[in-house]
Amino acid sequence: MTFSKDDIEYHRLGYGYATVPAVNVKVDTYITDAMVKDVAQSDFAYDVDRVVEWWRENVEDDDSLLSDAFSNACEQGWEDLQEYAREIWNDPRLRVFSEGRSGGWAYVDSIRADDVESWDAIELGKWSRFAKTARTIADDIPHGMVWSILANVYPEPCANDGASISA
Repeated sequence: MTFSKDDIEYHRLGYGYATVPAVNVKVDTYITDAMVKDVAQSDFAYDVDRVVEWWRENVEDDDSLLSDAFSNACEQGWEDLQEYAREIWNDPRLRVFSEGRSGGWAYVDSIRADDVESWDAIELGKWSRFAKTARTIADDIPHGMVWSILANVYPEPCANDGASISA
């Protein structure tokens, strides 16, 4: 599939009239038992059944813990996205911001809607890479939450073979 200028989404800045090319980075993936199992096994080699049982008893309904993990994963995601954008545009001062009621749109501070019409294939390719990476980072937030909770909160870091490991 080829990315074109028609694929670019826009978002209005604040309550003004200025619009910018933006990427929808709203997190719409939820943590599932399968995700907890996958992280427990692939990232930590924990006993999967024990982790899922612990998760259901201690994490699933702990809004404070989940909220903190969400905030931390989002903060890391924004930092990663900004660094990636600086690499794409080769500009160490470039900044990525969030916009929208819940900060669900990512935009690059130096790019405005009027700029898009003059983009050549190279600039369009840069935006395409930025947009795909932004969406990938947003989709990975739940994984980051699970990883953070298992690395920092899970009380029994036991590998499947019973040996203790450090996360």
